[in-house]
Amino acid sequence: MTAFHDPINAPAAMTASASPFPASPFGTSHFWTNPLLELRGWITILLFLAAILANSAEPAKADIEVAHAINHHAEAPVEAGIDAAKTGRIRDAITILTPHANNGHAMANYILGLIYVRDHGALTSRPALSHRHFSRAASAGHVSSIFEAAFQFERGIGTAKDMGRAMHLYRIAARANHLNAQFNLAVLLSHRKAEYKTLQQAYFWAVAARNNAVRTGAGDRQESRIAALLDSIRPRIPHQAAAQASSAAARLTGQPV
Repeated sequence: MTAFHDPINAPAAMTASASPFPASPFGTSHFWTNPLLELRGWITILLFLAAILANSAEPAKADIEVAHAINHHAEAPVEAGIDAAKTGRIRDAITILTPHANNGHAMANYILGLIYVRDHGALTSRPALSHRHFSRAASAGHVSSIFEAAFQFERGIGTAKDMGRAMHLYRIAARANHLNAQFNLAVLLSHRKAEYKTLQQAYFWAVAARNNAVRTGAGDRQESRIAALLDSIRPRIPHQAAAQASSAAARLTGQPV
């Protein structure tokens, strides 16, 4: 090995006879190297390098396992996340649906919105996160999410109260024949100080809600609530206005005029 290095000269004070090493066959300007000592040095170096490689391999393996876990859930279909939510496996549903929601999938955002708006025992409600997911799905045109976002703006759930935005979103969902949006819009428009034109709109949306309740089989309770709302509005508007509102509602909901 010494053939590839610059010669190492002995200190001036050290003579050949005083040197503890035998004379070098290559001349007195080089130290003689013990082969056993050199071999031990190489073994030590190799063991040291092996320890470094062994330690560095563990984090890499962990990273790969995490990446595989993430990809596994990302590849799971949205339907699997919905099934997990239906069967009460809430954490599994969140794990499966979140990557899809982040990629803009409207249904994934809607289901996550429903999950986070409720308290599931150990998993407490997170209204702000719920509103974020509903808003994402609403921006993609998901009608049920539009309704949920409107309701949250009306009540201040996960966001500040904003009746203007609530009414705007309720109207969009109501025009798409969302029964609850139609009912809520009718309730808000039929307030005590409402003017005639506003009451006519309220009656129109209440009739539309009744038609959709009958068409979809919403149930007696829902139909009785709508009937009570209609009864509270009808005496406050003229017969002709009520007839016009009923005809318009029938056209919207596909009922015979």
